[in-house]
Amino acid sequence: EGKSLTPIFNNEKRDGHDSLYFHFGTDRALRKGKWKLVSAKEGKWELYDLESDPSETRNLAKIQPNKVKELADKWERWNADAIEEK
Repeated sequence: EGKSLTPIFNNEKRDGHDSLYFHFGTDRALRKGKWKLVSAKEGKWELYDLESDPSETRNLAKIQPNKVKELADKWERWNADAIEEK
């Protein structure tokens, strides 16, 4: 799901994406606002607050389990839809 880059090429503004999803091999991630949810090698989800920790050094998954669940569910729905479209 993409958005046209034409406005940017024409020096115009374009609204960004609400969320960005990634899936490459066994790695997966979701970026939504200040939050980034990542999982390497299909392991446990890790959660980072990119506003306060842009280097992703403090995994907040254990202290923010509800946010992990919210974003992981969102990623799973996106992935299921992507598989259906193939």
